[in-house]
Amino acid sequence: MGTSLQELDNKAQEYRQAIYEMGGILIYRIMRPWIASDTIFALTSMGRKQAKCLKILHAFTEKIIEDRKQYHERTNGRYLNFANGMDKLDDNEVIGIKKKRLAMLDLLISLARDNQITDQDIREEIDTFMFEGHDTVAMGITFAILTLAEHKDIQECARKEVSDIMEANDGKLTMSALNEMSYLERCLKESLRLHPSVPFISRVLSEDVKMHFKMISNSLVGQL
Repeated sequence: MGTSLQELDNKAQEYRQAIYEMGGILIYRIMRPWIASDTIFALTSMGRKQAKCLKILHAFTEKIIEDRKQYHERTNGRYLNFANGMDKLDDNEVIGIKKKRLAMLDLLISLARDNQITDQDIREEIDTFMFEGHDTVAMGITFAILTLAEHKDIQECARKEVSDIMEANDGKLTMSALNEMSYLERCLKESLRLHPSVPFISRVLSEDVKMHFKMISNSLVGQL
């Protein structure tokens, strides 16, 4: 999001702890359908613990957003120029070198300045990526490493591709070099197919959905 957590010390540690506890609360509630109701859950000790964690998470996110907004105000918004950010990526840029390029939060703030989204929309997006993003990426990497370890022949092919491309680029990992790693990309995608970080998606219907079913005759079923 363009913000270093190391600069926030205690607040960052509280945030990390709140995220960790929210993960436990989520699993706790999923395994107990009798507290699925928000009203009932709010009366439990876990419900009160969740409210405390959410207060910490939202306060932290709001601080990150406010600090970033103040930064752009101090710089007269000159770094919110999309042309200087996403549309002009330098192929020779080495990953790890700091460069003035828009982070996701910057993009959201830019949209808010044009009245396309609200501050609450920004917070919801940041909360989603901060909470869900770190865990899914960690699980995806873990499963990818495990899958490669179980298939040594595939691992060697991926290793050879990375080594050859790195050697051709004088040991520099550039964006164009990453784009050339098609075999490794397929390995990662296959790992995600076999071991999705989030195997299901829940939705709450905001309106009734009509479903139409066609009856199939027994003779037709037999042919199938």
